[in-house]
Amino acid sequence: MAGGTAGVAAYTSTYPFDVLKVRTLLVPVLVLVLVLVLVLVLVLVLVLVLLLVLVLVLLPVLVLVLVLVLVLVLLLVLVLVLLLVLPLLVLTLNLSLSLSLSSRRRTRRRRAPRRRR
Repeated sequence: MAGGTAGVAAYTSTYPFDVLKVRTLLVPVLVLVLVLVLVLVLVLVLVLVLLLVLVLVLLPVLVLVLVLVLVLVLLLVLVLVLLLVLPLLVLTLNLSLSLSLSSRRRTRRRRAPRRRR
């Protein structure tokens, strides 16, 4: 019992000095942690601002490039379709024209029989 009382009395008499020592040792560590947190926050804010600027500046450019690429692809597809379909249309029109001409010739021959003399 006497030892416990002596320990409490000794700790009570040295407690204020212990608090001062711990706080004095923690101040640089707390300041360092605070500075690191502030630096991290600033870096994050700068990265977000840069991303925002990049998005605002580059997004219209990217959209323009994408639209141009889309238009070029559509034009290419149109040209390819025309190159593939146009000859088929021409062949079909030529065939239908030749068929219609030959059917007209046949009907003319049938309608006008030869006269006998």
